[in-house]
Amino acid sequence: RVKWIYTRNEANASLMAAAYAKLTGRLAVCVATSGPGASNLTTGLLDALQDQCSMVAITGLKPRAGIGYSEFQDLQQSRMFAAGGLPTSLDVHSADALIPLLRDGVAKALTLRTCVHLGVPVDVQATESPVPLKPFCAADVRDDVELATSHSHTLKNVANELR
Repeated sequence: RVKWIYTRNEANASLMAAAYAKLTGRLAVCVATSGPGASNLTTGLLDALQDQCSMVAITGLKPRAGIGYSEFQDLQQSRMFAAGGLPTSLDVHSADALIPLLRDGVAKALTLRTCVHLGVPVDVQATESPVPLKPFCAADVRDDVELATSHSHTLKNVANELR
């Protein structure tokens, strides 16, 4: 079951995902845009990494044809996250590679209790997946996605756990 939690910025998303992974022992995932959005994930990812929590970060990248020209939103995310200590930080170079890299990333995050980053260019995001949908794919459970709402009792419980 996927639970989508919307945040106002990427730093909060990564810190919330790290806290979720720490408190539950389960895999946490955070998503961000490219450029500064990706760099804002750094604190939460490094926090989860230091506490050996399973976490996957998925970020956007410019279209493949425009990468490396030092233009708006152009940041070498893989190098940035690898320099911070993430053992796996990869750019997805084709739609064919997305599913295998995501599968491997989730497996590494869970088995090694570490953080994994995948950067996905927008043209790859827009490409139809060459992998057919199967019953266990997230696309088949869209109706089961629960949007989170703020509950004061939940926040109090989390605060008590953090003390």
